[in-house]
Amino acid sequence: MTVLLLICGLACVLFWLLWLPVSVTLEYRREDSDDEGLLSVRWLFGLVHIRRQLTHIDATIGGNGPAVVVRHKKASHPADAPSSGTHAAQADANVEAVSLKDILQFLRAWPRWMERIAQVWPVVKRLLGRVHVRRFRCHIRVGTGDVVTSGMSCGAAWGITSTVLGSMSTLCQFEQMPDIQIQPDFERRMLHTTLECILRVRAGYAIGAGLRFIRVWRRKQTNGSPDSRTHANGHDEHS
Repeated sequence: MTVLLLICGLACVLFWLLWLPVSVTLEYRREDSDDEGLLSVRWLFGLVHIRRQLTHIDATIGGNGPAVVVRHKKASHPADAPSSGTHAAQADANVEAVSLKDILQFLRAWPRWMERIAQVWPVVKRLLGRVHVRRFRCHIRVGTGDVVTSGMSCGAAWGITSTVLGSMSTLCQFEQMPDIQIQPDFERRMLHTTLECILRVRAGYAIGAGLRFIRVWRRKQTNGSPDSRTHANGHDEHS
């Protein structure tokens, strides 16, 4: 009897943990050529808290040709949130480079990636249907130094933003109206963007979608993978 009660108690605790929501906060700021961002994940009333801060994005030329270097570091305190003009190298900063060679390999494998995306899309779509968007804020100020092209750029920004929001509204559940502001600057060449998005989803839905995603991904890998090593071996040419 005691063992049965213990099992029931553990099952209730597990169900409660899976029912708790996971809150994801995405922040991004771009001023001209400077980028900063923050990813924050909270669960279990904040006892589980993961923060990753994007500190700088820069273009460089390496041994494999042109590359994009991304520096990011752990952000464990609210004061580490993105702030304009802070790009000093951090001791714990991680540096990742995406070179031209990597891009070409990805493009060669693009048909297989599209096939993979088509297979996992039902899983992603089902998860997005459970996602609640608590806040979505996007402020853009764009200018080219010319009145006509600045207006055209502003219109293009409105079109892209409207398309993205339209797709999100059919997949996710918005709890409030998005805050969208797109303004032209007719006197300067500039691009200032501020984006903030707060998402909430039950932990059980996220874990279930992750398990289904991994199952589909591994099942496809046994038949053929877009990995460059697989292409080099030629094992999946007829899969």
